[in-house]
Amino acid sequence: MLGTRRHKWMIQTIADSFGRDEKQIEDLLRYDKHIHLLDEFLEGKGSPKVFIYYQPSESGDGVTDLNHGHFELCITDGESEKLKEKAIYFYRNLPEGRSVNTHEGYDNEVLFGELSPNTIVQIDGVMNNIYEPMINAIDNPEWGECSEEFKQEFLLVTKKFANDLGETIKSLSNGYTITTFDHKEYNAKTNEKEKIEFLQRHFARWLDEIEKLLKDDWEQRKESPDAGPRTELEYWRSRMQKITSLNEQLKTPDFLHAKNALLRERSKDPKQRGNEENYQKLMSQYNLIDISITDKLNEAKDNVKYLTTLEKFIEPLYTGTPQEIIDTLPALMSAIKMIYTIARYYNTTDKMTNLFIKITNQMISNCKSRLQEGRNTDKIWDRDPAELIAELRSCINLNHAYQEQYNLVRGKVADLLKGKHFDFSVTAIFGKFDLFCRRVSKLIDIFSTIMQFNALKRHSFEGIETITDKFDHLISTFRGKRYDLLDYQNNKFDREFVQFNVEIASLDNDLQNFINSNFSRFRNIEYSLKLLKKIRKYSYQRLLKTRFIFKI
Repeated sequence: MLGTRRHKWMIQTIADSFGRDEKQIEDLLRYDKHIHLLDEFLEGKGSPKVFIYYQPSESGDGVTDLNHGHFELCITDGESEKLKEKAIYFYRNLPEGRSVNTHEGYDNEVLFGELSPNTIVQIDGVMNNIYEPMINAIDNPEWGECSEEFKQEFLLVTKKFANDLGETIKSLSNGYTITTFDHKEYNAKTNEKEKIEFLQRHFARWLDEIEKLLKDDWEQRKESPDAGPRTELEYWRSRMQKITSLNEQLKTPDFLHAKNALLRERSKDPKQRGNEENYQKLMSQYNLIDISITDKLNEAKDNVKYLTTLEKFIEPLYTGTPQEIIDTLPALMSAIKMIYTIARYYNTTDKMTNLFIKITNQMISNCKSRLQEGRNTDKIWDRDPAELIAELRSCINLNHAYQEQYNLVRGKVADLLKGKHFDFSVTAIFGKFDLFCRRVSKLIDIFSTIMQFNALKRHSFEGIETITDKFDHLISTFRGKRYDLLDYQNNKFDREFVQFNVEIASLDNDLQNFINSNFSRFRNIEYSLKLLKKIRKYSYQRLLKTRFIFKI
């Protein structure tokens, strides 16, 4: 019986949340079906959760509140009825079969609260605006005995959860929709034949729309040529959501009504029904679409499942240093090998090559970001040459390690799977990185030269100013051309680099002549050797390049 102590606290909670009197809620819930659901929940039977909605009902299972128009109150498990307004949830925090003790305190036995239709958006806002900033602002001492490894793992999981919320919100807004059913026009039809013809036309239009939306847009994807591997997972998540939404629309009352009406019409005696050919064509088209949706949805789900396993391994590509990326490469390549060997849909040459290209893109983007330090590319000239050269070399090391790991995995797959080769287009996968590293090597040459001439300037060799001044002018002219040093596809830089080396070679000759003339002035061998030692200290590489012949 409703209104007893066991129901009283639930009724009070519902009334307080929806702003109704307890008597009004009791009246709305005074139906056997509702009482039965509440009793089962309190007795530890069935689902451990119940939701109370107070909104217009689609299923007709609710009880209309005559005092508030079209609003209805219903109790649901949340699986069949979509939330449109605020809802109350009750969750039984007890083992199945154990009833709630309503005679004593029940705070630990039943959890309850309010939900809004925008719950995910609200959680996303709380994560991004409150929790994440708070967690990131925690100082090291506050982590206590937590190791650095567990700290980083916690931060990574937190960030991933926040990203997943954002992706979920994005995917929910990207579903497919088909033309709505005009009930007013349908009801205006005066006889059964006109209604069937209307349904037939509308059903045919729906099927054509679904075929167009369902078309695999793998080849038509428009992405940045520098897109990273995250876009691959984002694409398949979005596609899974879109196909799921399309699949759900095939289950809507309007679609099912049209389909069932046409099926009934087809089952009639041929003399009593319309065009047999049209019915057969529509049903055949529908069956093919139904099979295609199932297959494409399975593909999207399978691809999301396997690509999700890469998430923690591709994170360093975005946030780590080149060395940190090198450290995680074995695990990343092992995960890719697993996908290639057991995935049902993603292990094609096109998909795997595309994934590797995006990994390469992100490695290059990471290297660029490290070299620029978040500033304009032109600011690279202002960096300490020794520090910059070390980072440039780390980019080359990353490329070498990447290709080395790829070749190792290729060998393992060849041994593991006879007849199946982990052998994709090396040019497509590594070509851009090799080209980038050729530019990096040229930058190492330029900044090594800068470092060596700066060393000469810091030591006051008499007469050396003429040479160092020429070098400063040469660098100033080169920098004044304002080339993007990291735009490795710009051939103008490469042509200018050749001319730069020609002029540097001329300066090297001047430096050789300077040293030879100084050796000619001093006949004291001991003094000459001391001078040579000083110059070698600051310009050893230049001495090697110019291959001096000393005239003593």
